[in-house]
Amino acid sequence: MVDTLHRERVLPDLFVAYLLARSIKSEEDLVDQLFNSSERRLARTLLMLAHFGKDGIS
Repeated sequence: MVDTLHRERVLPDLFVAYLLARSIKSEEDLVDQLFNSSERRLARTLLMLAHFGKDGIS
């Protein structure tokens, strides 16, 4: 993996962007768990599932 990251030009940027997106998502989920009611968390989850697989949203 390290060798590939050094050889490729675009892969490191994509990899870092992916890691940052996952980190942000984890932080959002933690804040959601700490500060929102179970009903609000359920509504948020259902909205995310409703948009799953659509263009640009996963």
